Parts: sequence; C-alpha cells; structure tokens
Amino acid sequence: MEFHFKKGHLNGWVKGRSKELKMCNLKKTAAFEYFVSKLAGINLRNLEKSPSVKELDVEKLNNKLSEYSMTRYMKLLYFFCLTDAKREIYNNRRRAELPEETDHNGSLLEIFNNFAAYLNGPVEVDIYENRLNKGVFSLFTFEDGRLRLELRKDEFLNRAQKVLNETNSAIQDAIDGAYSELENKKLKILPNDKSILEQDTTPLVEVAHNLSPNVWPACFYYNEEKGKISELLKKRDLLYAEIQKFENQLM
Repeated sequence: MEFHFKKGHLNGWVKGRSKELKMCNLKKTAAFEYFVSKLAGINLRNLEKSPSVKELDVEKLNNKLSEYSMTRYMKLLYFFCLTDAKREIYNNRRRAELPEETDHNGSLLEIFNNFAAYLNGPVEVDIYENRLNKGVFSLFTFEDGRLRLELRKDEFLNRAQKVLNETNSAIQDAIDGAYSELENKKLKILPNDKSILEQDTTPLVEVAHNLSPNVWPACFYYNEEKGKISELLKKRDLLYAEIQKFENQLM
C-alpha cells in the first residue's frame, strides 16, 4: 500500500486533484493493463499461443497476480518508463533534436505522465488513485490490495482485444522492449539470481529512493514542482540523471 505525502506536503494539490483523476483515460489504463499482463506472462499480442491463456487457468494467473502489490507495480512501471526513455533518448536519432525541456522523453513517459512523489517512491497517480473505481480496468478487478482476473475465456479475449485496440504498436513495443531489457538485469543492492522484475516490493522501493536526489527526494521533501515528478522529468538534464542513477543500480 502506498502512503501519501508527509503532513503539509502538497496539501493544495491533494485537495484539488480530483479533476486530474478524471484524466485517467482509456489509453492510459489500457497501457497499464498491457504492462500488468506482460508481467503476469500473458502475451496479449498473441493470445491464442500464450500458454497462460490457451486454457485460461484463472487460478494460476491469479496466483501470479497475487505476487504483485500495487506498490510493486508502481515501482516497476517507473523503471519501465526510465528504461524506455533511455532507449529513446540515448540510443535514438531524436536525441540531438530534443530541447532542454520536452514532452517527448519516450513513449511510456508520454502516456504515464502523472508520476508524483509518494512515501514509497514515484507513483502514477491516475492509475493508483483510480484503482478502486469499479470498471476502471477492462481485464482486472482490484480486491484485497491485488489485481485479479475474473473473466471467462471468451469474455477475456474480447476485452483483451479492446485493450490492444487502445494501445498503439509504439506503446506495446516500448513495454515489450523495456521488459526484454530488464528481465536480464539484477540489482546490485541484492546480489542474487533474481532479475529486477522478480524482486519483491521492498528492494524496488529501496532502488526508487536512491536515484537522483533532484527527483523523488526533491519532490517529496522539498515540494519541487508541487511533488510532480513527471514535470521534473520534462527537464532533460534531470531525466538523464535519473536514468543514469537507475542504470548504476543494475548489473
């Protein structure tokens, strides 16, 4: 469970954020569901060949989903966004074209554009604060702190197609690409055989707290940009620093 800001932090923003939550549109929630499905081993792009969907073993899928708290999703989502931004900015032809402040820092940061500083690190506010709203997700429900699947195979396939229709190929490629890169990365702070994608919530929070001091700490403790990390990451130098700090945590 994520905790909100320290007393006195972002009071005005918290009181007025209800209007922002309405901006959690279908494209953003669909992209998040594609991301969750990827972590759960569901290949939405090739459903009929996905082992977890072929027989739609709901119990097995829910056992996998039960491993993920919403805090764990939020940290991994943030790391996916940084990984995608690195691919876009460092390895992409657009790097030289970007101004010092830009809204185009990677496909994922463009769609997941409302990260804010919570106690346990960056959180995509629109997704997190809407998680309890009935019907916000097409494939999943949120119960007892976990996302769950409660659909028959035919209904699942129909809704999965809707998720695909709401996420363009660039977003799907970005999520797939970040997954492929991170599944082979391990954490320096916890040298074991697990990739970062397999780590529990606690080490992921530890990593999130130890990136650039000018991003999450600046937002959480000093209310930079009213706590809105996404606003800070529009500044290219801060985004570069955050990416570099994250890369330094991996091996």
